[in-house]
Parts: sequence; structure tokens; C-alpha cells
Amino acid sequence: MTVRPVLVCAALLAACSKNAEAVTPLPGGGYSYLVTPAGHMYRLLKAGPVIGGEGKKLGTMVSYAGETCEIARIGADAEEIVAALGPEMELVGETSIIIQANVGYDPRKMISRSVSYNAVFEGKGGRWVRLPPKAGEPKELDLIDGSPKPPDDPSFPFDAVKTKNAADAAAKWVALIDADNVDASVAAMSETFRSQVSRDQWRALVTQRSGLAAGAKRVELYRMQTRNGNVPMPSGGGAVVQYEVRSPQGGRFIERVMLLNERDGWRPAGYAFQPIPAG
Repeated sequence: MTVRPVLVCAALLAACSKNAEAVTPLPGGGYSYLVTPAGHMYRLLKAGPVIGGEGKKLGTMVSYAGETCEIARIGADAEEIVAALGPEMELVGETSIIIQANVGYDPRKMISRSVSYNAVFEGKGGRWVRLPPKAGEPKELDLIDGSPKPPDDPSFPFDAVKTKNAADAAAKWVALIDADNVDASVAAMSETFRSQVSRDQWRALVTQRSGLAAGAKRVELYRMQTRNGNVPMPSGGGAVVQYEVRSPQGGRFIERVMLLNERDGWRPAGYAFQPIPAG
């Protein structure tokens, strides 16, 4: 018997406000803010494939605005970011991740004097192992402009309280799904999400998920405050809370809750539950 490998139900982060942001964002689109279980916040810039000679993909690079010139600390940051993002990279079959720290990042300047440092990780048996750094590396990066602290984005500042509230809302909502409480989980959805899935469809999805993850243990991987420049959002933006779920039978799953900050608080606007292929 073949089990359907993917259970996904996601709604678009639809427009809830037509008011444009009054403050100009940083050039380049600003940040998304990744918060790890240890409570550390990282200003993510972008993620995408790294292409080598003859068009061959070498891996996925995740870049962030670093806050230190100390290479040991940058390495520790990279380890923490990979621990948060690694499982979803496994989900899409990635085997190499490059975490790039951009130190001295300031897109407001005409000439950038930032420096970058790459930490490379390879996936091995469900773990991400960092490749050894180059021999003879200095202990610190040579930053010409002095301060490594990146600028704030006045149009979309990090809000630790809002991000925590989003994570709390996500945790309460997945607890309703764990309890097979279909009615309450539907009632808690954003209006747009609720309009895109019928109660019977949602009941079937919850039942299938329960069968795949019975008795499983859930661990939060990260919470992220984010915005999508292509889709109008409330002024509070959107959030993603991502978990890794491990079943007693050995299966591993990614569980993702997307939320919108509406007038009455954070509401789930999308959901995904997907198995991570065995390494």
C-alpha cells in the first residue's frame, strides 16, 4: 500500500489592507527576520541556487546581514541558521547549503565596502556537516568601514512581540489539529483561507495528517517575520512558523503555518505538512 506522500493546504496571503507603507524601505527590498529556538534573530537577505561551471547547480546559498567580524561567531551563526533551515532544504532534495554572512551590509551607500564570508555545509544522513574552513584563516574579517551592524529597515522593523504572538497563535492552532478539532481550527483561520477550503476537505486533510503523524513529537525550527513585495499585506506583514515533526515509526515531516496579522490578531492563512525524504 502506498501512502500519499504530501499533505498540503495553503492559502494566498491575500490583501487585507490597501494602505501603502508610508516609509520607504531599504533598497533591495529589506529583510525577512528569522528567529531561532535560541531566540537569536537573523536579518535574511535572499536565498537561491549557486550555479557553477557548465550551468551545474552547486547548492543553495542563504545570505544574511551579519553583525560581527569574528569568524568564530560567524561560524556559530551559520550552524544555527542551518539547523533552522536544513530540514526544509532536505525536503526539496538539497545536499549543499552555503550560508553567506554579509558584514558591513548597507544598501543605502552608493559604494559598498561590505565583506562576505561563506560557511559551506553538506547533508549527510539527515545531518548537515560543515566543511572545514580554509587553513590559515584570520580570526576576524577586515571591515574597512568599521561597524558591522547593519541598518534597520524603517518601513518594516523587527518586532519581537509580534513574532512571539504569531508563534503562540500557530502553536495553539496546530494543537487544535492534533486534537482533530476541525470546527475550531476552521474558525481560527483567516477569512480568505477559510473561503478556499471546504469543511469536508479540511476534515479529510486533518484525518490524513493524523494518520501520518500519530504519536509524533513536534519541534519548532524557526519563526519568521516576513513580507511579500508582490502581494499587498496588512501593515503588520506576515509570519511563518515552521516545525519538524518526528513520528515514532521514524518518519520526519515539515509542518508549516503561514499567518497574517489581521485587526483581531494573528490568524493562520495557509498550512503545509510534508514528509522529508529519507537520506
